[in-house]
Amino acid sequence: MDMTKLEGKLPSGSLDFTVFEYTLSLDDSDDNDSGQNLVFGFLGKAEETFDSIEESLLYTPRALPSSPVKDNVLGLIKFTDGLLKVERYSLGQNEDRTEAPDSDDLDLRLERVTKAYEIVKNDYGDVEGPLREFYEEREDQKGN
Repeated sequence: MDMTKLEGKLPSGSLDFTVFEYTLSLDDSDDNDSGQNLVFGFLGKAEETFDSIEESLLYTPRALPSSPVKDNVLGLIKFTDGLLKVERYSLGQNEDRTEAPDSDDLDLRLERVTKAYEIVKNDYGDVEGPLREFYEEREDQKGN
C-alpha cells in the first residue's frame, strides 16, 4: 500500500503525513524496521491505555490515569488530541487547561470523560486498521 492509498483510507485530519513520512524514513534499509516497531509499539501502548481507562471508568471513575501515549510522535492528530481531552476532563479542566466552572461536579466530569473516551476510541479504530494493513502490505512487498 502506498501513501496515497493509506491517505484514502483514513478520515480527513486524522494523520499528519509529514510526521508519518518521517517515521517511514526510519525503515529505509531492508533490515531496519525502526519505524514499523515505533508504530506497532505505539498502537500497543494505546491499547494498554484504553484498558487502563476502561478499568478506571468501571472501578474508580474519579481517578483516571494519565495517558502515556499523548505525545504525537506518529502524527495521529485526532487520537492524541482526544487522549489529551480525556485527561483534561478527568482533571476537571476545559480543553484549554483552564479549570472548568463545574469541576467539582464529579458526575458531570465522568460524563465528559466517558463521551471523550468513546470518541477517541473511535478515532483510534479509524487509523489502527489502515496502519496495520499498510505495514502488512509493506512486509508482503519486502518478501517478494
